[in-house]
Amino acid sequence: MRKELFASLAIVGTVALSLALFTTNTPKSTTTFLQQESTWLDEEFAKYITHFGKTYATKEEYLYRRTLFEQQLAFIGELSSRNDATVKYRVGLNRFSDLSDEEFTSRYLGDSGKPEPEGDDKPSLKQAPAVAPIDWRDKGVVGAVKDQGRCGSCWSFSTVGPVEENYAIKYGKQIVLSEQQLVDCSWDYGNAGCNGGLFAQGYQYVQDFGLELAADYPYLASDGNCTYDGSKVAVNIVGTVSADRSPQGLKQLLQTGPASISLHASDPTFRAYTGGIYNNPDCPTSVNHAVQTVGWGHDSESGLDYFIVRNSWGATWGDKGYIKIAESNTTLGICGMLYRVPMLPIIA
Repeated sequence: MRKELFASLAIVGTVALSLALFTTNTPKSTTTFLQQESTWLDEEFAKYITHFGKTYATKEEYLYRRTLFEQQLAFIGELSSRNDATVKYRVGLNRFSDLSDEEFTSRYLGDSGKPEPEGDDKPSLKQAPAVAPIDWRDKGVVGAVKDQGRCGSCWSFSTVGPVEENYAIKYGKQIVLSEQQLVDCSWDYGNAGCNGGLFAQGYQYVQDFGLELAADYPYLASDGNCTYDGSKVAVNIVGTVSADRSPQGLKQLLQTGPASISLHASDPTFRAYTGGIYNNPDCPTSVNHAVQTVGWGHDSESGLDYFIVRNSWGATWGDKGYIKIAESNTTLGICGMLYRVPMLPIIA
């Protein structure tokens, strides 16, 4: 069995380039596009293709994807040369490393960027004294990380996740609900399926119609006709609770349960995150991606408080599908994670 090197970057304290080991077998379809004397780049790209199950139809596409892959490697190398002890997170190659910025943004981001909808005032939690760290994953209420696929439906996952988890908190059992129902059926609330939406608008729909189980209304990662069946509704909500838009306010909200937030996810370091505490102060604050936070913690080594964010890009992204985002004393937080008012559903 042959050990092969797959490049990744570790930047925790002193930035250093590290290599992750994978055992792979290069498919014959890949070698079709390689020259007789393959370069190191070709060989590493072949390992990448195998590891992430990539396929390219033509030599032209292969060469284009290889160029993007090479640029990502250069980006990793540039970060490794900074030797910045203040950086507390790691980045590396992932399934997005052969995509252009435009492809990544159009396929995997979906907070519409619109103002939040106006409506009845939501109950909100007032500023409160410091609370203890909490991780709802340890309470048995957070299910497996989901994957939105090539569809800008992140807002629906940001809505459905907290409904599932706050239901589990209230009733003591986990259920898996339908994001596809929101994708197909909430257009009248201002959402646009795979072309984006807002979790606040998702909650408005759920309050009016409830949610079916994913088994009854499965996810397709594409827009479809609404096939809502009221007789199959598994969960209803009676409203939402919002947080004071501050780190302390979000911490207080998280004592009740996991909550919806939005942030900016197209920064190259966020896109390539693999672990550690993401404390990039240069991440833009214009939001374009909806996620959820399932708790917060404190890192004694760095002295940083952080929020535990559950993404919808599958378990192979980030730290098994999650990212820890450092608390910030800025108004909007790292990557604008406090740009939108954090909120969670009130389960009927």
